[in-house]
Amino acid sequence: MVGRFESLSRDIISVGGGRVVKTVGDEIMFLADTPEDGAQIAVSLSETIGADPDLPPVRVGLSWGSMFSRYGDVFGPTVNLAARMESVARPGAVLVDADTASAITQAAPGGFALGEGEEVDLHGIGTVTVQEMSRAGSAPLDLGL
Repeated sequence: MVGRFESLSRDIISVGGGRVVKTVGDEIMFLADTPEDGAQIAVSLSETIGADPDLPPVRVGLSWGSMFSRYGDVFGPTVNLAARMESVARPGAVLVDADTASAITQAAPGGFALGEGEEVDLHGIGTVTVQEMSRAGSAPLDLGL
């Protein structure tokens, strides 16, 4: 099951123009060069894996911002925020913070729908307003599967 998850996730991330940073068990961290690529990958992970009857739905936290890289890994507040949002997301959901929602809306107007903001207390970060994101007018990735 983990092998199937990793393989499918790597395909989605690659086709979406992202890069896999690392996998740890049933988790995967990826980077994208633009907010719209990050949104497309995040939503595609949720949709594609959620439609696979052999895999449980994923939880995705997506945050857009600066970070630093060392020895192939990435660190910083943006990385921590994404990880903490993933930990509170419901199965099948993609959560974004307000700044990321704004960046995605500006980069891809009408491409993704955002739910009502909800304040959540994130461990080590504090209270953050998060929104659930889903596909709206953006076309799904063509995975060729």
